[in-house]
Formats: sequence, structure tokens, C-alpha cells
Amino acid sequence: MPLAAEEALERLERVQPAPFIRRRAKPAAAVAAFLLVATVIAAAIHHATSGSPVTIMGVDPKTNLVTAVLRDGVQSLHRPQALSYDGSSLWQSTPHDSPGAPVGSLVRRDPKTGAIVGTKNLETGAGLGFAFGYAWIGLYQGIDHAALEKVDPASGKVLATISLPGELADANAGPRSLWYLSTQGDLVEIDPITATITNTYSLARSAMAPAKVVPLLDFVWICDCDNGRIMRFDPKLGQVTATVNLQEKGYLIGVDSSDGETLWLLDPGAGTIVPLDAATGEPGQPLGFGGGNVYDAQIGFDSIWVAAGSQLFRFELSTGKRHAIAIPDGASAGGVAIDETDGIVWVENCGCPDN
Repeated sequence: MPLAAEEALERLERVQPAPFIRRRAKPAAAVAAFLLVATVIAAAIHHATSGSPVTIMGVDPKTNLVTAVLRDGVQSLHRPQALSYDGSSLWQSTPHDSPGAPVGSLVRRDPKTGAIVGTKNLETGAGLGFAFGYAWIGLYQGIDHAALEKVDPASGKVLATISLPGELADANAGPRSLWYLSTQGDLVEIDPITATITNTYSLARSAMAPAKVVPLLDFVWICDCDNGRIMRFDPKLGQVTATVNLQEKGYLIGVDSSDGETLWLLDPGAGTIVPLDAATGEPGQPLGFGGGNVYDAQIGFDSIWVAAGSQLFRFELSTGKRHAIAIPDGASAGGVAIDETDGIVWVENCGCPDN
């Protein structure tokens, strides 16, 4: 039986959705947008030998050691950011052009063991992520329009399709709404219950190359990443109320899980992670990890986890201490999924280069 609107809204307010849609970005030091990768899954090889490539790895956040290594044949090869944890299941996607996969598919894994539970065939377009209990698929449809599909992950059924303006740059989830951002500066607020557009704004005069959107507290932060600045958008006023110019030219990762009031900016070129005040956007003391390609960065266990090819880094937010975590030979850290419920960090092997 459908929930009443009031009850549905109350449930949504109790959800703390993670950033979820990021269009695939270039993994070089000059990265612009850090957006959700569109990926999907190939058929699993159930009897893979120990010599098969690593597919995913589990890291114990208490010891910073890799404690689980799976070689089940389902590898998101050259597709970083292919792992997601939605609060109950671990999801992995691989592209439709993977060997043995005529169409895209989405694999559900046991978050405790990483074992494959089920597979659904579907096309994941330009991006896929999870929020408000659903999978959301970003569809690239050219430079002047895009679409967002609301999908039941259990059945793979498309429940709704939302037509959107401009070229897909990013999408993210706030406490009550989804936010879509186009490369032309279209900022769209979406009701996740009804899958309808509630507000549309234009940032064309404020941002030259908008690439990342992060809802935080009462504001929506926009990263004009290539131009080294971020903007604070106030939905109540419908306008940009602050612009902060930064020396760093990175991209916004997301929100500090320890206090919920700090933004984090990752600058691959400088090899730094910089905290930003959520009220003013002013930068704090940067944390260094060195240069090289960065494929994913997620926040959890009061830390920032950075997947950088042959290296996986962890930065403790309270102290800034850096940990370099050894991963299996031949594996490449390309995506991170944080499962604080079961106490594990899952890392995908994307086979991506270091430089």
C-alpha cells in the first residue's frame, strides 16, 4: 500500500543519502568534474581460479588491511567509481561493452562478504547511483538535453523518466531533493517521491564550467572546478549568495561525515585534499597525498578514502594522519564504497593506470 505523503516525507528526512550520480571524468591530474561513472556488469565467472584478476577487495578500517579479495570474474575494467553501497546492499556495475555483456547489467553483492547475490540487465547510460531507496540512471542525450531514470534496483524496472535541460554534468542528493547540474549551468531540483521537477535555476552568468553539485545544510554548493572557484547557491532566494576563489583547481568530494558541516576539495594536480568551511567556503589546512591519477574519493569512518590506482589512501579527518594501504599486486584501486554498518570499505579493481 502506498505511503501517505507526510509519512513518506518523514522517512526521507531520516535518510542520509550519499552523493550518487557522477558522470565519468578524466582521471588525470587536470580532472574537471568528479562525476558518477556510468557502468554496468558482465556475466559472473563462478568458478574463477586464484590466478584470475581481482574484482573487488575489502578493507578493514580498524587495521587498514585488505582482508577480502574476490576473483569472481565480474570486473569493472577501466570503469572507475563502479561500486555503491545503499545502506543494505553493495552494488557494482560494468559497461554494456564488457566481454559477454550485450547490454548493461547491475550486480547486487552481499555487503558483508562481497558475494554476488543477483544480476539485473539494464542500460545505465552516462551515470548510475543510489538515493532514497532507488537507483538513478543519468542518460546523456547530447549537449542540449539529458534525462534521469528512477529505477527499482530489485527488479530493474524503470519507474519514471525525467527530461532535463543541458548536458549532464553531475547530480547529487540532499535531505529531501535530488539536484541535477548541466555543463551550461542549469540547476534543477527534483522531488524523489514523485520524480518531478520542482524548481529550475540558471547559473550561466555565475559559472563558466559548472561540474559538481553538493547539497549541504541549507545551501547547494556548485564547483566551477576548472576555474578554481566554488559558489554557494541559496534555494530559498533562488540565487548565488557567495563565490569563493581558490588557488586549488580540484573538485568537491562531499561532506565531512564527522561534523556534517565541512566540504572537502580534492586537487589531483597538487596532490592535496582541502577542507572548506560550509558557511563561507573558505579553505583550511590542506592534506597532502602526492600526485598521480585519482579515480575516486569517498568519506566514511571519519576519514577520506582516495583510490589512486596502485595506491589506496586514508586520511583521518580528526588528525589529518595519512595511511597508505597496500593492495594486491596487479590490482588498481578505482572505486570505493563505504559500509559503516558492517564495518568494511570495498574497493574495486578497475585496471586503471597510475599516470
